Amino acid sequence: MTALSCPYLASHVYASAFQCCVPDPAKPNARLSEQEEAFSCKINRALASGPMQVTTDASVAEWTHDREVKVIHEGTNGWTCFPGNENHFGNVPMACDA
Repeated sequence: MTALSCPYLASHVYASAFQCCVPDPAKPNARLSEQEEAFSCKINRALASGPMQVTTDASVAEWTHDREVKVIHEGTNGWTCFPGNENHFGNVPMACDA
């Protein structure tokens, strides 16, 4: 089945893609700095590493170059999520129980 053979599917995919490209109307001209965008991506990648019940109130942490854990977002449920690094093989996002 192709997208052309199912008009509903094609329109749904098109609408979803369009929503990703439209800026937030509540924040006109709001742009994140490169550092803020990278920080936001880390948090989103970490919170996508587990089921919603685990990640909703989880802390987000990352490993420093000294192999220490640095908390970048404090949580309340005892779980810690790590964003991993998509540029390194085997360094995947994960959620860990404290």
